[in-house]
Amino acid sequence: MLLGSQFTVDSDFILYNRKESLCVSLFSYFQLSYLDVEGNSINMVQMTFLKLLTASARQNFTYYCHQSVAWYDVSSGSYDKALRFLGSNDEEMSYDNNPYIKALFDDFTVQKRL
Repeated sequence: MLLGSQFTVDSDFILYNRKESLCVSLFSYFQLSYLDVEGNSINMVQMTFLKLLTASARQNFTYYCHQSVAWYDVSSGSYDKALRFLGSNDEEMSYDNNPYIKALFDDFTVQKRL
C-alpha cells in the first residue's frame, strides 16, 4: 500500500505501509501503521497534521477473495455484499454512499464459487 499527497508542485509526502501489518480477523479490520520514506514510524500527531493539510486522498489495495464477494455480486445482481470502509472519523464508506469508491478490477464477479 502506498499513500501519497502532493502539497505543492515542489514537494511530495509519501507514507509506506509496514510490511508486518497485522490482519486481526478476515471479517473485522486490518490494523495499519505507517512509515516515512526513511523507515521511521509516523505518529498520530503527524497523521492528524497531514489530514488537515490534505483535501483528498487516494489509496489502492488488493483484496484476495476466496469464496466471497468483494464488490459486485452477479448471482444476486447487487452490491449488497460490497466491502465497507471505516474512516478515521468513523464515517462508513461503500458503494451505496460514496460515488468516489470504485473497483479498478473485479474478477470475482464472473468466477464460479465453490
